[in-house]
Amino acid sequence: MNKKAFTLLELMIVITIIGLMSMMVYAPYNFFQKKAEIKLAAKNIAKTLNEARNNAIFWISSGSTNQSVWVYFEEDSNIIKIYNYPYDFGTWSQIELKDNFLKEEINIWPNIQINKIEWKDNALFLYSAIFWKLNIFEFDSWSKQNLVDRNWDNIIEIWFWYKWADSWILYKKLKYYTKTFISDY
Repeated sequence: MNKKAFTLLELMIVITIIGLMSMMVYAPYNFFQKKAEIKLAAKNIAKTLNEARNNAIFWISSGSTNQSVWVYFEEDSNIIKIYNYPYDFGTWSQIELKDNFLKEEINIWPNIQINKIEWKDNALFLYSAIFWKLNIFEFDSWSKQNLVDRNWDNIIEIWFWYKWADSWILYKKLKYYTKTFISDY
């Protein structure tokens, strides 16, 4: 009886070819998936800044109005902290980021971290409730309590990156225009 069938060697060669082809497809897929996550993180940061400004202008909550909104970015973190302070809360130099004023913590995206804000370690965006004005501060690097009002430009660059990225392609820069409140990513 003469049966026609594949030999073990032929099957091994076909399985090896299929394995190599799937590895070649997976690497670019993984890279483009990370790039898409970076774009989603940029959208989340822009949305957070826009919502903070809108909440400061149109704040309607359970019995409390005129709440200034603070958005805090810290280097090497994927958490954006949102604080609500009464609009007449002391002077800016007295303000500390206290947990009782913390409204929410927003996770930008897993494995994506803020790298720098205008080449500084941290930034605090203050959207004033009454004056509809944006002030941007940074904490001094020693105490992490005292606010330092820097001379910020009209454009603030927020750099973030995919954690453990080995290429500049997985870095992203969001430009925030302080005069028009527009985010460009």
